[in-house]
Amino acid sequence: MQRKSRSVLAVFAGLLLVGMLLVPAVSAESEQTDSIGVKSVQILNAGELTVDETGGMTCTADAKSFNVKYVRGLTYKIKVNCEYIETGDVWVQTARFFLKDASGRVLDSKEILDTPGGDESWRGTLEYTFRPNSANDVFNFEISCSGGSESASDVIDILFYE
Repeated sequence: MQRKSRSVLAVFAGLLLVGMLLVPAVSAESEQTDSIGVKSVQILNAGELTVDETGGMTCTADAKSFNVKYVRGLTYKIKVNCEYIETGDVWVQTARFFLKDASGRVLDSKEILDTPGGDESWRGTLEYTFRPNSANDVFNFEISCSGGSESASDVIDILFYE
């Protein structure tokens, strides 16, 4: 009987180890839920940036503002959708996308050099993860893009309330 118990324990321990290897580790920016199903990271789609070279360079920035209920310990991630549309109408320009905090510090960025003969079109996101300290916290983020001599910017405003 004692040998059978050890065998069962060995099998159980082996299955536990295999399970630990198969389950991915949870990072601070993951979108996992806790034991009662609450998201540990809330995603805020906070705006869009576009650099379009169709017929010449144009840039557009469209930020959103949010009033968000404060949840103690919850982490937030802002995402800004970005697109560079390369048509071959303009060459040897650089497209730039920025996400900055209120003091001008760059939190995320992307730069694309348009070279002759290639298609550097791009879609992606700029992202930043943060955690407010309390209700009534206010966060302001600047989003901007530029291409050639054209540029655009807008401000994301996030107010946390009780």
